Amino acid sequence: MHTWKPLLPFGASTIIETVVNTALEVCRDVVLVTGYRAEELASVFSENRRVKIACNPDWKEGMLSSILAGIKLIEADKFFIVPGDMPFLKSAVYHSLIEASPADVAYPEYNGRRGHPVLVDSGVIDTIYRIAGEKSSMREILHGLEYSVVQWKDDTIHKDLDTPIDYNNDREV
Repeated sequence: MHTWKPLLPFGASTIIETVVNTALEVCRDVVLVTGYRAEELASVFSENRRVKIACNPDWKEGMLSSILAGIKLIEADKFFIVPGDMPFLKSAVYHSLIEASPADVAYPEYNGRRGHPVLVDSGVIDTIYRIAGEKSSMREILHGLEYSVVQWKDDTIHKDLDTPIDYNNDREV
């Protein structure tokens, strides 16, 4: 994108506020993992007691390090993993995953491709930590776990804002 995305305007809000607020429609709490410009991002949610901030000092190591930092604060039986640049997700996809058959992991799928958010059973957190050093991504870690797939109706589960073209074409929601 060539710019810091979280606080870019999106609809009536920002990208990250849209992602967090959608999750809060379904979840009791949200763990927001910060890294680069952590204080600035945390300040956006400082008044919201339902948003817990997990700072990842190793953010340059990639998304897996952020997920590992965030799951330390999980206090629920299940939790979602969703990148902060996916403001097109709606609460309905979260609800569909919750209603899916019990499994360690539930994925939404559209056109034969899995997307986000990913619902993970907290019972596998120890397994995640145990094998994290052997794997290079969360995808690899979750691959070996029992999973269910929920067929989704559109590409919002894949849609993020990675380029200026994505952002300029899609931000008016």
